Amino acid sequence: MDGTAGGDDLARRRARPPTATRVAMLDGDRVVESVDDAFAEDLGYGADDLLGESWEVLFDGDGRDRVRDRVFTALSSEGHWRGELPCLTADGSVDERTVTVTRLSAGRSMWVIQDGDPIVPAPERTPGFTDRTDDLRAIVESLPVIVFAVNTEGTITRMDGVGVEPFELDRDHHIGASVSDLYRDYPAVVGTIERCLTGEEVETSTQIDGRTIELSARPIHNDDGEIVEVVGVARDITERHRREHQLEGLAKGSRALMSADTKAEIAEELAEITRRTLGAPVVGVWSYDETADLLVPATGTEDETARPPADPGTAEMAAFEGDELVVDEYAAFDTPAHPDAGLGTVALVPLGEHGVLRVAATQSVDVTTAERYLLSVLGRNATAALDRAAREQALQDRTEQIEFLNSLLRHDVVNGLMIIRARAAELEDAVGPDHQDAVEAIRCWCADSLDLIEKVRDVLNVVTDRHEDTRAVDTRSIIEDEVERVRSTFPGATVDIAGPNRAVVDADDLLAELFGNVVTNAIEHNEDDATVEITLTEDDDTVTVRIADDGPGIDPEYRDRVFDRGATGIEDAHANGNGFGLYYVSVMVERYGGSVDIERSSLGGAAFVIELPKP
Repeated sequence: MDGTAGGDDLARRRARPPTATRVAMLDGDRVVESVDDAFAEDLGYGADDLLGESWEVLFDGDGRDRVRDRVFTALSSEGHWRGELPCLTADGSVDERTVTVTRLSAGRSMWVIQDGDPIVPAPERTPGFTDRTDDLRAIVESLPVIVFAVNTEGTITRMDGVGVEPFELDRDHHIGASVSDLYRDYPAVVGTIERCLTGEEVETSTQIDGRTIELSARPIHNDDGEIVEVVGVARDITERHRREHQLEGLAKGSRALMSADTKAEIAEELAEITRRTLGAPVVGVWSYDETADLLVPATGTEDETARPPADPGTAEMAAFEGDELVVDEYAAFDTPAHPDAGLGTVALVPLGEHGVLRVAATQSVDVTTAERYLLSVLGRNATAALDRAAREQALQDRTEQIEFLNSLLRHDVVNGLMIIRARAAELEDAVGPDHQDAVEAIRCWCADSLDLIEKVRDVLNVVTDRHEDTRAVDTRSIIEDEVERVRSTFPGATVDIAGPNRAVVDADDLLAELFGNVVTNAIEHNEDDATVEITLTEDDDTVTVRIADDGPGIDPEYRDRVFDRGATGIEDAHANGNGFGLYYVSVMVERYGGSVDIERSSLGGAAFVIELPKP
């Protein structure tokens, strides 16, 4: 929180007369809900800087401990406390202050700073020390509320506090006047006094002259239990209500941003949220055109969408490339994009790589700390929503490309291979023995290509989330089936299986392709009499399948690369050929939520270690 006053101003404030008071009101959560300018300025702040802040901002570490130990304890037991506290100023210095704290209703409290001599025992007080009655009078007259008293006949007997100033109330006109006469147009005020005179304690709120006023009043009884008067406090909570409305609008708007699907929808929501929450007359969402290196109006108020793009070097582009910018007068920018737009106060909020939010008034207005905070949060939320939409659009584009490729493979390429295979079958009877090898090669290549296409389609279905749901699958039975298939293809190979007779994992029918790839790969890259050992183990959560061979092995520096898409020609690796088989394995294992690693096997070759989760 930045201070708004320099050292000289702070020194002058500290030189005020001993009778000067400064008042702040804390809500039930001990957060500053109202504060007069004198209180804030005495500590080097503006009033808006303190609104919404915790009480802790007023004290250093030692001061906070003293407040917890002394002040809060006294408020709970006695309802008030007065003493010396080390107050923390905006410039980081700590000064002792005489502080009076009084407990109010609903957990609220009033904090009053008085400067002058520290509190000393009564016998040592100087002759000029302010009498406690005078202190209380000064405090009441400085309160940022209206303190009032009404007798049993409904006549106002007292009205004090700086809270009367926004309403330009004449104290002399009120004192001695009837509440029912003065406030006949405000039944909530009259009703509050009438209810108190029947013995109720009343807390309510009402609208007076367009402002929201909170009333808190209670009856005062004499020793005989008779009501002798009503005393109360009226507080202007218009600004608090406005802040609450803004925060509610921000929360609702943030949800709307996250539910919008496209960048255009998000931009529309952002513009509407800004108009509704801040009441800004000029709002524009400007999108960055990377090709033209310009900011172009995407949506907003009519005047904004009609403006030309913002060029490089303008204030708008500076905000896009850097931080939020706020000026009292748009013309104060060195290079405004639209100098003749007739804008007053302007805030430029960056939206990441997507653009800028421009919020403006047609004249110079105050932008409170709370409004700056709202703009900052709104900008961050909108940026997150735009990032999400961009990712989803990129994913959608990729999915459409993959679906096109899948369709191409499924129809055009597969149909072409089927025709080639059929023609090869016809040639088998038409050519002599010298050409039979060529015909067989055509048929084998067709079969291999069709098998590869099927695996590619499986992977495409996985990455586009169009695969079947997983279920409980027995790895042992699947591996046994794949081993039988491999033995028929490679009769000279020795393949042994060890481990439990049943080991269930969370997978689907494609698990057979996964294990078939690894086992076939282990034999294809070894001699005809290759040895492969498959070991299954399990614990509470996973099943581990270790497939080890006695081949040349895989150099450690290549082990991570063999699972890359298109990894071919790696020396001593198992990834030659089309480079798709082990990539397929890695994709499928990841889809099942498992892992795959390569180790050196005890047989001298490679060992593929696959871990899969149980259902």
